[in-house]
Amino acid sequence: MEATLWELLKAFGRFFAHPLTYIIPMAMFVLGILRVKRERQFFHIRIHPSWFDVTAPLFPGFLAGMILSFALLTLGIVFPFSFFLIVSGWLLLFIVMGRVRLLSPAYTIGFAGLSLFLLPMLQIESFQMGRFLSSLQEMDGRLLLVFLAFLLIVEGSLIWTNGPKYTSPLLVKSPRGKYIGAHRLQRIWFIPLFLPLPVGGLVAQDWWLFLPTGVESVSLFLVPFAIGAKQSVLHTLPHAAISRTGKKVVILGVVMGAFAWLSYYEERIVPFVLGIVILARIAISLHNYWQARENYPFFTLPPAGIRVLDVLPGSTAEKIGITPGEIIVKANGQPILHERDLYTGIQRNSAYCKLEVKDIRGEVRHVQSAVYANEHHELGILFVSDREQEEKTSTNISMSE
Repeated sequence: MEATLWELLKAFGRFFAHPLTYIIPMAMFVLGILRVKRERQFFHIRIHPSWFDVTAPLFPGFLAGMILSFALLTLGIVFPFSFFLIVSGWLLLFIVMGRVRLLSPAYTIGFAGLSLFLLPMLQIESFQMGRFLSSLQEMDGRLLLVFLAFLLIVEGSLIWTNGPKYTSPLLVKSPRGKYIGAHRLQRIWFIPLFLPLPVGGLVAQDWWLFLPTGVESVSLFLVPFAIGAKQSVLHTLPHAAISRTGKKVVILGVVMGAFAWLSYYEERIVPFVLGIVILARIAISLHNYWQARENYPFFTLPPAGIRVLDVLPGSTAEKIGITPGEIIVKANGQPILHERDLYTGIQRNSAYCKLEVKDIRGEVRHVQSAVYANEHHELGILFVSDREQEEKTSTNISMSE
């Protein structure tokens, strides 16, 4: 018991000594800064503060890390320290490049796994590098496939359940040069993982080592890991499209688990499976891109009324139940054709506001709320407007971003 507690203390010490423990939250905060800048560019207001991109994904990421750590420790998945150095290197590279989409385990673990087969081919005259490459050659590639299958299921679950929350609205130019509304998921989940290293003071007990590793003693390591996702949604409500993406990634993880099982009968398939997983994850991203490009945009200006692109949290609009995708047809009995008509209609009654709203099924309902003096402009609704948008920067945000 004393040895286990001591290993836990050392694991936390290693965690806080790892550069990625600080780099990952910094990258999350930078995403928040860029999001706020984009929202102010198009709507002159931010939806959430910059630090929200750090705090909102924190609990889902930590919970996923706890569940995954329990599963991996129970199975007894043991990797050499050199492998985690390679994984950290790929994570750092993608973070510095600003490629959030590449923070999928299909890429970070996939490329790290392929490195196991490519690096030993290098002829390097160095004792330290020789030891490094030797430890990689001793690593069991079949365990890598099991590890990757778990991570893909976690990635898909996070996108499925947490991804649709707190998407960011934006405006993009259609091929006809008109602005249309869209929602973007761009998020990093910080996932700390408890993993055993093959050298240490803890005896590898049979009750938690279910997979054959040949390891007799281990030490615990708390590893900072990150999973990222990026998707722009133009053709439907963000919840529907992002949830479908999460389900696809979960299915990919399950298929990956089947390949991991097959690898215990034929170990030579490991590098080919890693390549297949990378290509499959690229295919999911390309399919999402073509869906957004080829289908008719959802957040466009309707023939009558104005379409709601998003609702500010805690606003009057949220309290009375207005949701993205709905169309506001009338305000205090006045028909609405432009955004300015909404505020003109609200001002017809200085203390009371009644809106006629058409939901995404085309059904009309009425919502109402008190309006306080000088607050008619603070309903908290972001619209897809027909007014000409000022160009704030020389670079347009395209659908492919």
